[in-house]
Amino acid sequence: MKDSDHWVVGVCPDDPLALVQGRLYPEITANCVIAWRRNIPYSQAVNKMIEEINAYDEIILGFPIWWYVAPTIVNTFLEKYNFSGKKIILFATSGGSGFGNTARELQTSAPDSVITEGKIFHNVVKQQIAEWVGTL
Repeated sequence: MKDSDHWVVGVCPDDPLALVQGRLYPEITANCVIAWRRNIPYSQAVNKMIEEINAYDEIILGFPIWWYVAPTIVNTFLEKYNFSGKKIILFATSGGSGFGNTARELQTSAPDSVITEGKIFHNVVKQQIAEWVGTL
């Protein structure tokens, strides 16, 4: 897959949704993703809208796993857009757990999309995530 064929989305503590097109840029680092806490209110607003996201059929969505689920702001992000017919590939950072029921729980926020588990990263560095995205 070419870099321009998908969106990469990551969750960062300083900027709740750091959104970049095509590949990982310095704005999304492993520390950024790992540092985000799960206890953000579910209704917290997603403060960025991406007009171009509708042009993409595949979204790569990254976040930390906390107790086998994604932070609730990820649900908020999925509910803010119409992902009907789109494929959403998940990646996550974790101290040791796997995806658990994450894909199934996120599916309720984007019911007409196909959500698949991509990869879990343990003790990750940004380069490892970038290399994995490059294989898609």
